[in-house]
This record gives sequence, structure tokens and C-alpha cells, in this order.
Amino acid sequence: MRRLAGSHAALIAVLATACARDDQSTPDTEGDAATAASQPPGDTTLPDVPASVRYDAELDIYYVANVKDHPSRRDNNGYVARVGADSAVGMTKLVEGGRDGVTLNAPRSIALRGDTLYVEDTDMVRMFNRHTGAPLGAVTLTSTAAFPNELRAGEDGMYITDMGVIRTADGSQGATPPGRNPLSDIIGAANAVMSGPMSAAARKHMELTPIRHPTRDDSAQARQVAEELRTALRKYADTSAAVADGYRKLMSNLKGQRVLHFTNYRNALAEAFRFEPSRPTSILYQRTADGGLKIIGAMYTAPRRSRAERLDDRIPLSIARWHQHVNWCLPSGSEGNRLTGRRDGLPLFGPDSPIATRRECEAVRGVFHPNLFGWMVHANVFLGDDLHTIFGDHH
Repeated sequence: MRRLAGSHAALIAVLATACARDDQSTPDTEGDAATAASQPPGDTTLPDVPASVRYDAELDIYYVANVKDHPSRRDNNGYVARVGADSAVGMTKLVEGGRDGVTLNAPRSIALRGDTLYVEDTDMVRMFNRHTGAPLGAVTLTSTAAFPNELRAGEDGMYITDMGVIRTADGSQGATPPGRNPLSDIIGAANAVMSGPMSAAARKHMELTPIRHPTRDDSAQARQVAEELRTALRKYADTSAAVADGYRKLMSNLKGQRVLHFTNYRNALAEAFRFEPSRPTSILYQRTADGGLKIIGAMYTAPRRSRAERLDDRIPLSIARWHQHVNWCLPSGSEGNRLTGRRDGLPLFGPDSPIATRRECEAVRGVFHPNLFGWMVHANVFLGDDLHTIFGDHH
């Protein structure tokens, strides 16, 4: 991690599912009149393409960064929304590019200090008043910045990480020297490790929820979730229907994926506030022998700070074990070509590496990530009817 100038650090954040709330919980209750009344009038729809979320404990609201369209294009149509902590629907735009003298292209991350919101926007950090949205200035990042992604407030200033994905002249995504895309490689590594039996090294990077003794009520609740999901997914047998409803193929340029995720980012954000079985974060499709895609189920997500009790309320832990990818060591953004490096015949980085501590990671000039993607669970409702088949994909 670096201050606004310095070396790159590779870091992946899953859109809006990793909410940073200090009390390690996020609400999933429905909004009330008091919450709505505390917000200014404006657009109350869900956001377009949410990129990150920051919690304001004093005001009990979330700030949501929305890139709107392309995450690197300077089109001045990004915005920062406010969502009441007790409502997934009552959204208002606090800051919007192209209005009231504001320039905001593709805000990807938010930090909060005092009454100032710091917003990472392509190659700049912009500052706004957290109450009024009035612009307070901007800082231009150094020319070495490739794809700044995560902004954090430190005791001595603001720190920002960089994924190392270089932009081309027209604002589209190019390749990181020597021709690698760290985001594709990292997600590809996560997919690969989940596609078969896990090695001893891989188990160091997977955290599972605790096993609980099943009850009849647990089984009934899990079956209800499965039935609601199966009913909702039937219309998505063809991927074109999923795309039409806002699901986007994740990492479409990544070859050799056994299971493909079509992700709806609005649902991903909403799952930080509520759980609705019929609206999963991702729809899962499996490659068939003839090269086609067959729908097999869906994936639900939850913020990485969610407690076991909250996950149990969604899908009982006696039936499904939620998982998250933890303790990854990755090369810095400027050394993305080292991602496939090996030592003593074993991967040096990623989910199959024996390196699982910060000290070991720093010893190989890596960047340590305690948690990458937050909690997730698969529900393979089209692979069978018994609960073990549906929710047993956790390794």
C-alpha cells in the first residue's frame, strides 16, 4: 500500500460486498420512514455499477461509489450515492459528475476523514464535503499510477493501492507488462483452486464457517431458499436472458473456466443489506462437452465482516458452509509478471502457495491480503434435489 505517490500494490476488492463497518456487521432490515426522512430528495433507485462502499458510523449511512459505465473512461458521469443503513432502496446521489461544477469520472473507492470524503477517480483523488457534496479540491496521482483501486485513511494521510492494469489512450483497459492482466490471473487462480480437490497449501487460504448440528427447521429453511432460487433461475437457462436482466459475464477473457459466473452488481450491493433468495449475486453456468453452457445454480455473497450468526440467518450453517479466500500473497502491481513464479516446485503467490503469513509474504517482496472477496456460498439447485448436492460445493 502506498500514499498518493509511490510503488504499486496489487489488491482486489469485490465491488460492494466488502463493506467496511466498524462494528463488523451490516444491516439487512427494511428501511423505515425515519431513514427516508433523514435523506435529501433525489434518485431512490439502486445504483448503476457500484464499485465500493464506505460506512459512516456517525450518520449511520453508506457512501456508494458508482463508476456508471467504463471504470477507466473520463466521461464525467460517475457519482457517489448515500444509502441509509436500514434501507437497500432509499438511495440519493450526494455527488454527481457533470452537475453543480463537479467532475467525477469513475469513482472506485472512498475514504472518510472528518467531514471530508476522499474519492479515488481514475488518476485523481477528489475531495467532497460529506454533508453537502460540495467539491473541496483534488490531488493528481503520479504518472506511474496504472489502475488505482483502493483508498484508505491512515494516521498520517491517505493510502491508495494499485491493481497494475494499464489504461490505453482511449481509456479502455490495456495489458500490464509483460502482457498480463492481474485481475484475470487472480480470479482465475481462485476459480482453479475451487475446481477440484484442495492441496494442503490451498487449505491455508480458505476459511469456512463452523459446522453446526442440523435441525429440522434448518433443513426446512434451506429447502425454501433452494426452491425460491430454482423458480427464479428457470428463466435464465439461456445466458441471454441473464444478460438482459443485468447479469454480466465475469472475466469473459479468461480461458479454461469450468464454471462461469454471470454477476449482477446491483444484487451484490443489495446483498450487503438484505438476503433475497430469488436475487443472487451471480448465476453459475457449467461448460458442457459440446462447448455450451448449462445453468447449475447461483452464488450468494455477504460482507467479509459478517458474523456467523448473520450468515446462519441467511442459509443455515448446518446445511451450507460459507467460504472466503484468505491470506493471499500477491506480487505488487509493478511486478505482475511474477504471479506465476515458483519456488521449490510450488507456486510462490496465490491460493496454492504455501505462503500464508504477512512475514513470509514480505520476505518474497509480495503484498499480503488477509481477505480478498468476502463471504460466498454456492447453491447448485439444478445438480440435484438433496441439500448436500445443492449446498455442498465448499470443499
